[in-house]
Amino acid sequence: VKRVTGKSLAEFSVEELFKPLGMTHTTWRDDYRRVVPGRATAYAPVQGGWVQDMPFTMVYGNGGLLSTMGDLMIWNDALSTGKIPGGKPVVALLEAQAKLNDGTPISYALGLTHDDYHGVHEIGHGGATAGYRTYVARWPERGLSVAVFCNAASADPGRYARQVADVVLGLPTETRPPVPAVTVAAADLDPLVGSYRDSTTDQMMIFAVRDGKPSMSFGGPWAELTPLGGGRFWSRNAGDFRFEKEGSGWRLLRTADGVKTFTRAAAFDTAAVPGADYAGTYRSDELDLNYVIRYQDGRLELLNAYRAPLKLVPFYRDGFRAGPMTVRFVRDGSDRVAGARMFAGRALDVRFDRVP
Repeated sequence: VKRVTGKSLAEFSVEELFKPLGMTHTTWRDDYRRVVPGRATAYAPVQGGWVQDMPFTMVYGNGGLLSTMGDLMIWNDALSTGKIPGGKPVVALLEAQAKLNDGTPISYALGLTHDDYHGVHEIGHGGATAGYRTYVARWPERGLSVAVFCNAASADPGRYARQVADVVLGLPTETRPPVPAVTVAAADLDPLVGSYRDSTTDQMMIFAVRDGKPSMSFGGPWAELTPLGGGRFWSRNAGDFRFEKEGSGWRLLRTADGVKTFTRAAAFDTAAVPGADYAGTYRSDELDLNYVIRYQDGRLELLNAYRAPLKLVPFYRDGFRAGPMTVRFVRDGSDRVAGARMFAGRALDVRFDRVP
């Protein structure tokens, strides 16, 4: 922006976007030290209470906007009416859904996500930085906009926004499966039980039968599944997916923004995992960051200077879960652990080399 206009992004945004729309309480957090009247402090829950959780960074772009709900209602209205600077062609560009390499359209556009919420078209996006959580959405065909601001890291603003939409638009309070449920015999569920892994993202999914009901977990809480027949299942949070026969085993296909393939992870004896083999220091030159893997009292932990130790839970051979991350260790030609690849949401396959 500065190269083209000669102005900083902060100056350009105020003069060309915020001021023309009347958004008088919106700016960038280009200097975190600046005193901002009325700014809410962010918090994160800890055992027995709360601690401040503030972003001490100077940043433009995602996570760096300071605004109010009133200003974001102005912004949403300008998108719905096409009155933002640049007009409806700019809105059309922002809302154009991206396509995968195979041509499959996905829900994501340019900083906006499309969704079908109970049959009503929703356009929105969430935000999070430190202890702040936000969600701004509009249902343009129904004339509704909702902005939710939270200053607690444990909040779920997307759910709160949709709860408001449920009331205002008179929508059902429960998401229903796309087709009627069917009954599946236990004998048909048992062969599917196991752990499945997406080798592209290293995401894990565990399928189990709990209290006689099919259930799944992505490493966190369990979700009960609704059988739809033909190896197809559905849940409110995970969406639609199906199992397909692959050789003598099974694979899982999840259809959400394109088809994601999960292959069953081979069973292994977690008690036989040689924890001492992984202990050491691992460095990412790209991130200028060191992690220490410690083996102590029969357990592996990941340590760094910024958070409490994370327990490494075995998932597949040389693969572990560590809190929100997964860690895949790599070996050299002599079968010695030589490094690791770490996956954390949208950060995939980040390389760490073992420090001699």
